[in-house]
Amino acid sequence: MKRKNIHNLFYILKPIWQTSPMYVILNVLYTFENIPRRLLDVLIVKYIVDAATVGRDFGVIVVTGLGFLVIEILLVVLKQSFTYCYKIPKENEIRAVIKQRLFDKIKSFDIENYDDKEFYDKYTLAFSTADDTAFNVFNAMVKLLGAIIASTTLLSYIVLLSPLVIVAVLLSSTVSLASNFVLNKYKVQHKKERIIFERKINYVSGIYSARQNAADIRMGLVPRLLDDFFAKAYKDKIDLEKKYGKKYAFFHIIFESPLNVSDIFMWLYIAHQIIIGVLGAGDFMSLSNAAWSLSQQIRNVFNVFPLFHEYSLDIENILVLEKYRSKLDSADNLPVIENDSLNICVRNLSFYYPVKADEKHKLIKNINFEIKSGEKVALVGHNGAGKSTIVKLLLRFYDPVDGFLLLNGRKYNEYDLDKLRSLFSVVFQDYQCYSFSIAENILLRKPRDKQDIELVELVLKEVGLYEKIYGMPLGINTQLTKLFDNDGIILSGGETQKLAIARALAQNTPIVIMDEPSSALDPLAEREISDLLIKVFEDKVVFIISHRLSLARGCDKIIVIENGEIIEQGIHDELIACGGKYAQLWQAQSKDYKE
Repeated sequence: MKRKNIHNLFYILKPIWQTSPMYVILNVLYTFENIPRRLLDVLIVKYIVDAATVGRDFGVIVVTGLGFLVIEILLVVLKQSFTYCYKIPKENEIRAVIKQRLFDKIKSFDIENYDDKEFYDKYTLAFSTADDTAFNVFNAMVKLLGAIIASTTLLSYIVLLSPLVIVAVLLSSTVSLASNFVLNKYKVQHKKERIIFERKINYVSGIYSARQNAADIRMGLVPRLLDDFFAKAYKDKIDLEKKYGKKYAFFHIIFESPLNVSDIFMWLYIAHQIIIGVLGAGDFMSLSNAAWSLSQQIRNVFNVFPLFHEYSLDIENILVLEKYRSKLDSADNLPVIENDSLNICVRNLSFYYPVKADEKHKLIKNINFEIKSGEKVALVGHNGAGKSTIVKLLLRFYDPVDGFLLLNGRKYNEYDLDKLRSLFSVVFQDYQCYSFSIAENILLRKPRDKQDIELVELVLKEVGLYEKIYGMPLGINTQLTKLFDNDGIILSGGETQKLAIARALAQNTPIVIMDEPSSALDPLAEREISDLLIKVFEDKVVFIISHRLSLARGCDKIIVIENGEIIEQGIHDELIACGGKYAQLWQAQSKDYKE
């Protein structure tokens, strides 16, 4: 086995050892249970047959057999108690730690990785198998140790009775080793080719199970597309299984036939030894059992090594995640200035997504603007103009290709990234309600004390949801969605937007970004949200990103974006008077805003 593979195997075991050294130690010690168990399996048969052959008193045979039985039962009790009372609960505890480590790592991924298909394939595969892979490797190592102990025990017994039997056992085991190395080559390739089909199948399953898709599904149009996609993915997967199934069947037939031949010759040899008086009937039974068991244990030893190679490939995907380092380095890790005077300057900013990576695909082109404390700024323009991309740059999800952003006169990348982002509360266009309580959705954590409860109540009053929420039996402890609680609630579009504003209000950050906050609302509800934003965030910097202009009318600055460029800046009345793009957009939408 390659040195790299050995390193990978021990690397993946680190979280198990770090979480519970005792779990590792007890599992290793338990493998020595193989010594008495394997000896009992062969000795009890030998004793009973030999005792019956020489005519020993049946009562003595029964008592001795019961003694063996008691020992067997004690070993079973030990095994089941260890497995179900210690091993499985502890294993679940360790799995949780491994998953949490992955969660923590994912938080540091750059957004651009989700646009990289190769990285995303490795990420999804590694995330779904990381804990299984760690325990697969650990259990394989424990199995290897147990098989070595059992093989040594059985080998010693067989050598004492008839050393030549070892030849047949080693022959069959060598054939088994060769077969597994050949088959493993196909299994690894099979697994790689199967990933894409399983992702497609899981994609359809996820759409069918998600509540937000329930209406489209019941209208009967989307299922046609989904079912065709699902059927094609499953057909491709079945074709793949057939392709590799033929290979597996062929090699199993080729390799298993010699095993049967070696077993027959072994039994004939033992029978000959009995005929010439070298072995007794009990020896035949115990040797047959011992030889068969030894053959299985040696095969277990050999079978583990191809598995290690397979697991090493899985570990390579996990290492991609573990070794990942964000490209968004902080040059000096400066702390963010904690005062009310914040100034953001955007200078000659240009950007294209890394997957495009050329000048022709620039989404943002040499833009400039400045925002001061307390200002309300609207970024307006058609869908696809580049507004949401500017938000991602403001949050430093990406770094610009050209130009720079300044916070209080210092470049963005000089600040500690987490502290920089802590200045912002964001309500994204695809705002998420989580299947937790109202209070948890607002605080984004569990309420810790009376002050937390009072804060939740205060922001609910500010956004006009207090009466509705406290009209429910559980108040702010009411669950959102019915995913885990039949008494949960589902909010309307306008109520969801208000909850989003309440969440941003509770975070109490100096900068608030609202990305299309009225996209799902009718004009009256949109006007209500507009007035609410101005009221509750009076002392904050507020960026409102929208292609609808009612939210822009009361802002201190309106920035009009088209094809990634700023084509106009000013306040509502100035831009209307100029008669440019903003005036045209306002004229087109004004019928919706008549009072």
